[in-house]
Amino acid sequence: MVMPQKLKPLLKLIFSLVIIFYLFSRAPINQVLLALKEVRVSFIVSAGFLYLLAQVLSSYKWSLLAKPLGFEKRFIDLVFYYFIGMFFNLFMLGSIGGDLVKAYYLAGNRKWIIPAGYSIFADRYTGGLALITILSIALLITYKENTIPYFIRYPIIAGTIGVWMITIFMPKILHRFSLIKKWGEKINLQKMKVYWDNPQVVRIPLFISFVFQTLFIGIIILVGRGFGIKIPLSYFFIFVPLADLLSVLPITLNGMGIREGCYVFFLHLGGIETSTALAFSLLCLLVVWSVSLLGGIVYLFALENFEVKDHLYAQQPIKEVGANKPSFDSLRRR
Repeated sequence: MVMPQKLKPLLKLIFSLVIIFYLFSRAPINQVLLALKEVRVSFIVSAGFLYLLAQVLSSYKWSLLAKPLGFEKRFIDLVFYYFIGMFFNLFMLGSIGGDLVKAYYLAGNRKWIIPAGYSIFADRYTGGLALITILSIALLITYKENTIPYFIRYPIIAGTIGVWMITIFMPKILHRFSLIKKWGEKINLQKMKVYWDNPQVVRIPLFISFVFQTLFIGIIILVGRGFGIKIPLSYFFIFVPLADLLSVLPITLNGMGIREGCYVFFLHLGGIETSTALAFSLLCLLVVWSVSLLGGIVYLFALENFEVKDHLYAQQPIKEVGANKPSFDSLRRR
């Protein structure tokens, strides 16, 4: 029996709320409120400001990845699209809903929706690649500690190496395996060949991804310092990426509940009281939500400054992407 599509968001919301209620059942509400009362607000405000700057930086990275696909838009427009996507992430089907909104505004019309989607995929992929790499480096540095069990630590490191190998040798993999090649052609994956033909266009976005992920972890550390949480910095570089990776699981609404549960669990292992850890996780969520809600303001009041019409897409995609329907054979490195 197939679950109705309209029912899935409701079930995700219910599951998120169940996790949140469970976390509150483990910590008396009065102790959580006491921890929130004693937090240093200046640290939280600073974290919110840095998160805002980090999202602008991500918008710039997205513009660099979209340009090789032929999208010539003003940077401020890309920032607007990005923040609107963040806003819809809060209420739609997780990050996928926000990505669909971003693709719609970037494309301008249905004809270019696929190239727009690939720019977003490249944005997500480079961000994820940086995230798991940072996590693996942190796991290697702390290999003598018992922070993460070995049966979890080494598969993550091995998986990261595997993802890097696949990323580097993807053209050869697509050329060698016919089934993968046919699947890729079915979804027009060859349109992304511009990234392999011109690897220099990915280097700066990939570097920005590492900067963003490091900055985000720094933001979480800043919130922790607001609560007076003093644990090794290397510990943040482990549990924050792990929480982000687990929050991708499509079982809650935009990862809500899973991320907070991971924060509480790992901070508790680090010797932090459950009430403080829960208050910490809630303020981390507040920082993200407060910046994401700015996208709602953009959507309501700034949308009229950029139109979404066919003529918006003035720049035709470059030849490698849109012309002559290149095959996967051309992806093979010479």
